[in-house]
This record gives sequence, C-alpha cells and structure tokens, in this order.
Amino acid sequence: MPLGNVAHSALQKLRTTVEVEQDGVSIWQGRPMSHEQDFLMRQKIYCEGELAYLNDSGIAPYAAKNVSFSQFLEWICDNHNGMVDAYKAFTPGNVQMDIPMIVPYIDGIKVVQVGYSYDSNDGDYIYHWGIVDPVDGKTNIFYEETEINKASCLSWEIDEEHIAEGRIISRIGSNNFRVRLFAAYVKGKTYAAKVEVKKAEIVCGTCNKNFGTYSIYNVEQASESKTFKITEQNGKYILAINGKTDSRFLFDVKEPTYSFGDGKNYGVTWDILQSELVEKYGGYLVLRHAEDPDGKPRRYLDYLQAITDKNSQTVAFGTNLLDLTNNVKAEDIYTRVIAVGAKKITWLVFSWGETITETANDLAAQKLFGIITKVIFIEGIESTPQSLLDAAEEELAKNLRYLNGMTVKAVDLKDADIDVSRIAIGKQTHIFSAPHGVDTWLLCSKLVEPLDSPDKKEFTFGTEFSSISDLQALSARKASDAYDLSRSLKGYMSG
Repeated sequence: MPLGNVAHSALQKLRTTVEVEQDGVSIWQGRPMSHEQDFLMRQKIYCEGELAYLNDSGIAPYAAKNVSFSQFLEWICDNHNGMVDAYKAFTPGNVQMDIPMIVPYIDGIKVVQVGYSYDSNDGDYIYHWGIVDPVDGKTNIFYEETEINKASCLSWEIDEEHIAEGRIISRIGSNNFRVRLFAAYVKGKTYAAKVEVKKAEIVCGTCNKNFGTYSIYNVEQASESKTFKITEQNGKYILAINGKTDSRFLFDVKEPTYSFGDGKNYGVTWDILQSELVEKYGGYLVLRHAEDPDGKPRRYLDYLQAITDKNSQTVAFGTNLLDLTNNVKAEDIYTRVIAVGAKKITWLVFSWGETITETANDLAAQKLFGIITKVIFIEGIESTPQSLLDAAEEELAKNLRYLNGMTVKAVDLKDADIDVSRIAIGKQTHIFSAPHGVDTWLLCSKLVEPLDSPDKKEFTFGTEFSSISDLQALSARKASDAYDLSRSLKGYMSG
C-alpha cells in the first residue's frame, strides 16, 4: 500500500474490517493483524479471515451430555456471541455430519375424558383421562385418574417428551400433543428403534444451555420393523402401517447425541471447536454469508461431513490448465475390517457370551493396495451380525483415505473475459487432463490470488486425510503443509 493511499494510516489492527470484492461480489472478509513498512513507506498488510473472530472468546470448564452436533454448535455460538462485539457474531448453521434418522410423528392429538368412577370411601367423582394411540385408535397410550377436572399432562412443559406404551408424547399446545413412533428410517430400512428420553444440557461457567428432554433413537441393536415401513419417493417420505399407507404422519430428522467435555475442559473457542469436532469426527467448518428468514444478513457457521457444492468451470488441459503437480500419499490404509463382538446365548437358567465376527471388504481398494486387514472390537454392548457389519463398514469408510493433492496453475477463464463463473475456493472442481490421466472432482482447498496479477493465480485441489493423526497434525498445525491447508480451508487468508 503506497503512502498516498487513503487507507495508509487508517487500518486499525484487529478492529478494521477488510473486505475483498471481485466482480462486485464480496469474496473475503477479515481484519488486519500486522504490517511491514519499507524505506519508501510502502506498507504490506497481513490479514486473517473471519473465523479468527472465534479466537476472541473463551469457554470455561464445561460438560455436555446427550447433545447433538447442532445443539453443541448452537451453544458454541451463544457463548462466543456473549463475549464479543456484535459484528463478530456467528449464527449456528447447517450440520450434516451423520446419516440422518427419519422419524415419523403426528400432531393434533388430544387428551380426553374416557370415563369416570366414584371413590368407594368418600364418594368423590373420579375423572378418567386418556390419549388414544393414533396407530390403532383404541389403546390409551396415556391414562390416569384424577379427582380434579384436569389431566396432569396438560401441565407438562411445552416440548417436554415422555415415553408411554411404546410411543413418545410431548405437549406442543394447550391441548395439543405430538406422538412419535419408535420407528426410524436409515439407509433405506425402517428399524424398530430403541428409544430413551434424557435431559440434554451443557453446564458451563460462562454459558449454561438446557435443551430440555430429548428422545434418543438407537438402531445399532435394532431389527427391521414388522409394523412400520417408511419409504422415500422424490425426496418425500411415506409411512405404511401394517402395509397400509397413513398420510397423517409427518417426518423429522433425529440427530445422534454425544457427550463433550468432562467439567475440566476449557480454552479458546476456536481450539474447542477443533478438539471436540474436527479432530474427533472430521468434517469441515464452513463460513457462509446469507440472509435469515427475516431478511437480515447473517454470518453462518456450518459443520459438514463433505462439501458438495461444485464449481461450474472445469480446469482442463488445452484450455485453462497451465501446470499440474500431483502428490499422492498412502498411509494407514486398510482394505478389510473385521468387527468382533459378543452375542448372549441363554439356555434354561444359564447364559454365556459367544464371540461373533463380521467382515467388510472394499474390493476396489484391494485391487489397488491388496488385502490389508484391521480388527476392531465392539465392547460394552451385545452385538448382532448386522450391528457388527455396520460397524465394520463404518470403520472402513472412515479410515480408507489417502492424501491426494494437486497444485494446479490455471487461468480462471473469467479473467479472460469469458462468460463463466469463477473458480471458487471451498467447492468441488472438475479436473481433466488426458495426457496426465486425470479426470476427477477435487475440492478447491487453497487459492493464492495476487489481486493485481491474475495471471499468477494458483489453485490447490484435493483434501483427504489418511488418518486421525493427519487430522490432529492439521488442527495442531504441526506440519507446515497441513497448516497452510488448514488456514485456507477454514477461511484464513493473508496478504
């Protein structure tokens, strides 16, 4: 920045917002961190991106029980927003980390008087109350007798969930109840899920969060339902009960729940996000600017298992590809996983455990790398062949990764005045070069863009980490390459 620039002495470290626009669209925001000034008083300003605002808040020792990723992210944002200026605030965004469990429910169910009686001792009138099962229309899934003309369930807290006769009941209005079924649709199958209702809360010295009761669905030990069947058609779900479609039921998504912290963990907000989410479960923290339902601009923080947004512009040999360097590293690869568990066997009054195993194979990977086996042991729960196979396949999918990175020097055709969309960082990009044998989609994970020299633009594509140790090295910034990649992926930028 030359001496005559209007902003030469106006940039306040940590406080000024620096924004980069391209084609009239904001592509980056951040703040100044440091600068260098040469003999001619020209300044070189170093900035960091918006996610660095999460370094401006901290979290006291905390313990989170039975909370979902979405709830944990909501708490993180609430705690952060209470400690910083309003312009540094984050809104919890989309969370797409688990295979969703689709659960049917029905609203508009009422508690009604189903009878009366008289107390044989004092002759008092006794009211009989019931909530009829919406499935069979006969059975009372809630029943009680009171001496007052009011059912106790009418005093339940709104959205407080209760288990009753194989259903989950919650009050959503004055005499308006929601009934959930013990059924969950996962990967094309409908399971007779095991369900618990527990309190979801986060206890913390700087920000407590009580999410109330929360129904926790578990299909790991469940068998397929014989009564309920959920099918998907064109993105919509349909419930059949004993083979007959019932259009009264709606559907929502139940997230798995987790525990975070032990009452001793504390630290900077960004570090907590890394240690509790990215290092343990992988995925990407993605910054997104959008309007909320009321039309107000928000800075959203998403947590995604995979990034699926795509650049429409292809990087192709003979068109806009100038140079390509391909780096592939295979570490900690295994192409077969054997899950070991125990099945309980009972005969008369005797019971014992029998060891059972299930194996998952990746045949395509075995052709490339051969058979490399990993054994995992599922302890603490009774296993079934299906639960072991699911665990083996999950482990295989999670760990069969290899570092595949390409540094590509390319011309963004938009800079050549061609009417195409720009290549954007954080999106999947089609890379095609017949001479190099490359025809694939890779994530644009890093962009070096001299704003005054578009011809020197350089992209890096591909970000798959070979093991948990790679993820830890990335977050801890122990390796310089991983450090550069981490900063680019998570919104940091310098220059």
